[in-house]
Amino acid sequence: NILWDTSYNFISKLGTSDNGYYNDYGGFDLIEIKDNSLITFGINIYKSASSFDRTSHNDGILIKTKPGFITNANESKLHKSNLYLLEPNPVIDELHIKGDLCNIQSLRIFDFKGQLMLSVAKNDYSLSVCNFVPGLYILHVVDMNKVIHKLKFVKI
Repeated sequence: NILWDTSYNFISKLGTSDNGYYNDYGGFDLIEIKDNSLITFGINIYKSASSFDRTSHNDGILIKTKPGFITNANESKLHKSNLYLLEPNPVIDELHIKGDLCNIQSLRIFDFKGQLMLSVAKNDYSLSVCNFVPGLYILHVVDMNKVIHKLKFVKI
């Protein structure tokens, strides 16, 4: 499962090589492996795990939640959004989306582990999160150009 942390993350077809290192077969390559479950990546390009060069420019984090399993991310544009606002944040029951509503194609909420919690059509701009357990969530707002805008919120 994937946890996106900051903006402009491009990754696809993540897997393991014969010697257990993680390789990115498209998009931006990996930077660092920590405790075999937390992986950071950035804009520097590396062809294999043996060519890793530590850098402080980390654009995202992948968390490996099951042995040998990390989901793919579509090679679409991912943005930390300034076009949309979530209210209230933190939220108890109902989350409201403000912003360029006519440009929204779909909405998806993921939990901290990357599990899809809710997926709705473009016409529903108030989302009920009353049954969610308290924690950090990420809302993906997919616009008509297939750009994914990420917004974080806290359920209390």
